[in-house]
Amino acid sequence: MFSHRAAFWQSPDSTAPWANPDHVMRTHPPDVDSDRMPANEKATARTEPPGYEIRVRGPVGPTVMQAFPCLTATQSDQDTVLTGSLPDQSALYGVIHQLEALGLQLLEIRRLPTADPPTTRPPT
Repeated sequence: MFSHRAAFWQSPDSTAPWANPDHVMRTHPPDVDSDRMPANEKATARTEPPGYEIRVRGPVGPTVMQAFPCLTATQSDQDTVLTGSLPDQSALYGVIHQLEALGLQLLEIRRLPTADPPTTRPPT
């Protein structure tokens, strides 16, 4: 049975757009717009990244901890609590993915409170 979709992907043309890396759409185009915020500036006023406590089942040895250089491990009963600051949500998802890849059972993720800068109220 002939499938139109199969014919599309099995094109004999070697210059097909999906085969040429020059035709791949980039995730972030070159920075040509000067109105955009540079990557090294933060969009929020937060001065330090948020801290997290990540609880996993069982002990975590020093070899496995090498996968988490920005976290420290402490034993809590039968579990291990990984504590540290992560720069953004993407880093948190990376830690979660690494835990899964290493076969560790994730029990809890807790975001630690941060010291908010004092807010000034306008005079009333």
